[in-house]
Amino acid sequence: MELPEFVPERVAALDPLGADDACARLPRMNAGADVGALASTLSALLPSATVLSGLSYDECLAAMRDLGMFLASLKRHGTEPVSAVPAVEPVLVELGRRTDMVPRETIHHYTELNPTGARQRMYRTDPMEADAINIMRLAFRHFTTAIGLATQLAPGQPQDPEFPVLATALADELGSLDTAMTLSHEHLEPGWFYGEFLPYTYDIGIAGTRYMGPSAAQFPLAVIDMLLWESDHASPDLATFRSTRVAFTRPHLRALHAQWAALPSLTTRVHTALTDSPTSTVHDSATALTAVLRALLVFRGKHLAYARKGSSAAHLALLQDITDQTRHMTGLARVPTPS
Repeated sequence: MELPEFVPERVAALDPLGADDACARLPRMNAGADVGALASTLSALLPSATVLSGLSYDECLAAMRDLGMFLASLKRHGTEPVSAVPAVEPVLVELGRRTDMVPRETIHHYTELNPTGARQRMYRTDPMEADAINIMRLAFRHFTTAIGLATQLAPGQPQDPEFPVLATALADELGSLDTAMTLSHEHLEPGWFYGEFLPYTYDIGIAGTRYMGPSAAQFPLAVIDMLLWESDHASPDLATFRSTRVAFTRPHLRALHAQWAALPSLTTRVHTALTDSPTSTVHDSATALTAVLRALLVFRGKHLAYARKGSSAAHLALLQDITDQTRHMTGLARVPTPS
C-alpha cells in the first residue's frame, strides 16, 4: 500500500471528527472517573460509514488520535472500550487499515500528531503531562533527523570518506536524546509517571488482539539500533521484543527496520574493516561510530536509572540487556589501542 508522506504538523492541524470541544472536556471526565460520559462522548464522535470512507490519510491519523484519547481514558478507569462502545471496533479496524498502523492510537498520535496550544489533547490538566508530551516531541524531532542520516549511512562502508561525516552527525542527533532523558528526570516525577500516567497506556482488546497504548516504549529507536548493531548481534529474546514494539510505529519505519535487518550492521562493517584494511578513513569511521554508540549508552544509562524507580523486574532486565549489548558493540567498533 503506497501511503502519503507522514507530516506531523499537517495532521496536528486537523479535527475531522469535530473533537476539539470533546477533547477540551476530557480532563474533567477523567478527574471525575466519569465512565458514562467517556463512553457516550466516544460514541458521539464515531464517524458514519460515509464520513469514514471519505477521510483522507491525514484525517484518518487525526481521527485515530482523538478517538484514542477516549479509549485510553476508559481503560484507565477499568473499562474495556469496545465493551462499552461496541461500534468503535469496526471504525478502529478501518482506520488502522487505512493508515497501515495498529488499530488504536500510538505514541506518534499522542505526541508528534497532537496539536499544540489550546487544542492540545491531554488526559488531565496536569503540567507534568504537558511536559511529557513536549519532551517526546523534542525526541521525535531529533529522531526524524537521525533517521535521515541513518538512511544515508545504511548502504555505506567504513572506507567511504562520507561515512565518518555522516556518523558524526548521527552521533550529535542521538546525543539530543540524552537531553530529552535529562528533562524527564528533571520534570517527570517517577511516582506520577508510573502511578498516574502509565495506566492510560494499558492494553485494550480490539478484534481479538490486545494493543498497548501510547507508551514511551513505542519510541522507534530500535529502527536505528537495527542498523547500528542489532541485525547480526541481537539475542532471540531481544529480537522478539523489538518486533512487538516496532509494530506500533509508522509504516516507513517498519519498512526500514525490516530492510536493515537483512544487512550487516554498521558495527560489523567497521569491525571487519579495522581487521582487514585499517586505513586512516576506516579509523575515522570507527571513531565516529564509537561516538554514535556512546551517545546511545549515555541515553540508556539515564533511561535505566529512571526505570529503576518504577518499572517491573522483567522490563529492567530487558533494558539492562540492551544497555549491555550497546556497551559491547562500542568495544567492537573502537579503534584498537597500539600495544
